[in-house]
Amino acid sequence: VTTDVPCLFETPLPAGITATNTQLWSPANHLICKPYAWETAEQIRLNYTNGHLFFLAYSHGDAAAYIALLKGFSGFKKWQHSSMYLILWISDTNIATIITEKLITYKYRDSVVIVTDGEALIPYAYAVISDGNTFTARLHAALAAKVPVLQQEHEYIVPGVTYYNTHEQTTLAKQMIYLYKSELQLTALPIVTGK
Repeated sequence: VTTDVPCLFETPLPAGITATNTQLWSPANHLICKPYAWETAEQIRLNYTNGHLFFLAYSHGDAAAYIALLKGFSGFKKWQHSSMYLILWISDTNIATIITEKLITYKYRDSVVIVTDGEALIPYAYAVISDGNTFTARLHAALAAKVPVLQQEHEYIVPGVTYYNTHEQTTLAKQMIYLYKSELQLTALPIVTGK
C-alpha cells in the first residue's frame, strides 16, 4: 500500500519479491473517480465536444510538450478521419494562453478543447494520454475507471498502460489509432457508443 504511486516503481523490490506477485494499492489517491453514468457522459460530451468521444491529454512539461501532443492528434485525425476530439488539460494559465494562440493556425482546431481542470472528465474519456515518465494519480484514476492509458515509454512497466515513444512523432498517433480501432477496447469500455 502506498500513498505515493511513483515510489513503488522507483524503489527496487526486495529479494524474493517479483512484480508478478505484487499488487499496487493506493487508498490515499486524491483523484477519486465517480462511477460511470451514461447521462453524465452524454452531458459532458455535449458541453465539451459537441457530443463526440474524446481523448483527454495532459503534460507536466512546457508548451512544447502540448504541441507534441497536438502533433500526435494531427496524425490520428489525418489517418483516421474520425469525429474524435482532443481535450487538453492545462493547469498553467501561461501555457494555456500559448497553446490557445497556436490553435489559431492548427488544422484540427475545431476538434480541440482546453480545460484547466480535467479531473471530472477522466472516467468519460476514450483514453487518457500523458507524456510524463511517472505513473501519476491521474493515470491511476483512469485505470480504476477502466479508461485506457497512453503514456510515454519509460523503464517501469505498469500493467494495463499502452506506451509510446515521444522521440518518434508518429508513435503517439499510431497508438491512438490502435486504441480507436481495437475491438477489444471497444467491447471492454462502457463509454464507447460510436464515433
